[in-house]
Amino acid sequence: KPTVILLENLQWADSFTLRLIDHWQEEMATRSVPLLLVLTSRTDEMGASQKLTQLSELGRRYSSVSFANTIHLERLTSPDSDRVLQHLLPLGEEVKSYVRTLARGNPLFLTQIVRYLVEEELLEYEESARLWGFAPGAAAQERLVPPNLSDLLLRRIKSLINNHKLGAV
Repeated sequence: KPTVILLENLQWADSFTLRLIDHWQEEMATRSVPLLLVLTSRTDEMGASQKLTQLSELGRRYSSVSFANTIHLERLTSPDSDRVLQHLLPLGEEVKSYVRTLARGNPLFLTQIVRYLVEEELLEYEESARLWGFAPGAAAQERLVPPNLSDLLLRRIKSLINNHKLGAV
């Protein structure tokens, strides 16, 4: 029965994980196991290039298996980020600049920051400009947006649990 296994953030993989991937590759090569490995890694994280080199070396041992197709995704440019933001909300330049800077080209983080700003009522619609800007007093509070995606998502999950919209995990 065909199986797909997704392993993310391999830049943090330990030696056990690398050995497990090696084992799966061997199974695919020697026993024709119908397995698709989808492995993701961030190349801008510390140690990522070393892990990718290790994975490539493992894959070369099993030449009968098409080990890897690399798809390199670049971060969004400022104009690309602006296009994404334009589809979310008509934001004022101050808010757009803040969100772009904090997200650093990560599209998921970009959308989650805007969602967070809306949910925390840190934005206010300016009728005359027809744009969303920071609510009065939000300029200081905007720094409360967690500095990375995982912290932001954790804060949102805790908020959902505290508001009883999600059962405790």
